[in-house]
Amino acid sequence: MKKYVKITLSMPLTGKVLYDFIQQNARKFALEGSVQAQLPHTIKIIVVGTHEAIESFIDILHKESLKRSITDLEVEPFLKDRDYRGIFRVIE
Repeated sequence: MKKYVKITLSMPLTGKVLYDFIQQNARKFALEGSVQAQLPHTIKIIVVGTHEAIESFIDILHKESLKRSITDLEVEPFLKDRDYRGIFRVIE
């Protein structure tokens, strides 16, 4: 059964390096979804996948938050709003 999660994180600067890191790890765990900048310094990530894969992905984000000055990382359940068709997208 697939799990749907919305992750919101805040950090001083956003950039391609962070998007690449997120996309690379989403692919590593075979997750679907998207990452998109919202407000200045806020990123919204939607992930769809198995419970174990999502937990591993969140663990990596927590570890990375120490290196990248991520100040706020919120994880909450999410209702399916679209079909991600098996890929993870960076929305600019």
